[in-house]
Amino acid sequence: MLKTTPPRFALLPILRILLLTAGLGISFAAPRNFQYEGYTRVVLDLPKAVDYETSETAGGLVVTLKDVELKNESEQLKSRELTRSSLKSKGGNTLWTLEGKGRGKPVYKIFIIKDEDGSARLVLDYGPSSKNITDSNAKPGGIPDAHAPEGQKLRVVLDPGHGGKFPGMTGYVQEKETTLDVALRVRDLLEAAGVEVKMTRSKDTQLSSSLSTDLDLRAKMANAGTINAFVSIHVNAGPSSAQGIETFLFGKPLEKSTRSLAVLENGGGALGEAITKKAENLANNLIGDLLAQSNLTFSNTLAHKVQNQLIKDTGAVNRGVKREYLAVIRLARTPAILTEIGFGSHPEEGTKLGTTEYRQTIAQSIATGILDFLNVK
Repeated sequence: MLKTTPPRFALLPILRILLLTAGLGISFAAPRNFQYEGYTRVVLDLPKAVDYETSETAGGLVVTLKDVELKNESEQLKSRELTRSSLKSKGGNTLWTLEGKGRGKPVYKIFIIKDEDGSARLVLDYGPSSKNITDSNAKPGGIPDAHAPEGQKLRVVLDPGHGGKFPGMTGYVQEKETTLDVALRVRDLLEAAGVEVKMTRSKDTQLSSSLSTDLDLRAKMANAGTINAFVSIHVNAGPSSAQGIETFLFGKPLEKSTRSLAVLENGGGALGEAITKKAENLANNLIGDLLAQSNLTFSNTLAHKVQNQLIKDTGAVNRGVKREYLAVIRLARTPAILTEIGFGSHPEEGTKLGTTEYRQTIAQSIATGILDFLNVK
């Protein structure tokens, strides 16, 4: 439950840096690697789609990226198949060197995925099982590292906001009951599409009698094993005239914030202030964290897909996608969002949120947005 004011946007310094570096052809995120059974997937963000050539070495691989100069960097990889990844600019190109743990002929599959904004990702699957990966895992415009490899299920965590001794907002509906009902409907739709779903709660209960601990336990479920997305569902509150749907990802607000919206969602009062301050400090510490910035990009994509689908299907007022210091999504290292599905305090919208038909529409919209993000058709 959030009380919000009309946004006034201002570019965040880190966002401005990302936009400038993308325009200059400089990589804004280090390669990300993901361990699967029999192979490692390494994903390299690119400012544009490029031509490339591969050359095999004794137990490794060199990928020459044509006509693009990326930032020189080298890092160790926590992988069963690879030990190190390094990037080095040379003569207008970039050499991407990957060192394997064996000395034999490398087994790999490599492909580029183009994104709608003109950027791209180079995806390298390295290891003996990579030859079994089908091209269906590499659909144009998709998100390869969010897509489950062959033989592994996609996993999503759904978080029905509040619960038990923490009821959330009460108006024309009660938040904890509404979010649970909608989340269970989303779960059924995702499972029908073959996605494994973990619920932070599946009944009217809290995870801890301490609100701070309760929010931490929910947030940590985003990192419990291989999780492809974390979606927290809430009901908004405000003046009787306030209405509409909005979706949040974690981070410093791009707009001028009164902090009251985050404080309220984080528990209100002195406790809400303390939790919000803790989340704000974490956000400031993550500004230089390349993995966090990369995850922010994926969370932003997920947020827009869910938000756009909700507005399309419900016709509700579009309050947009925003960033805030929300505790329940602050620890996520997977794409994580919090969606406010409407104002329970609005006479018309609150009444609709109490109906089975409208809740099913909301659930279908959220599920469709998630499945679109995960490339599940």
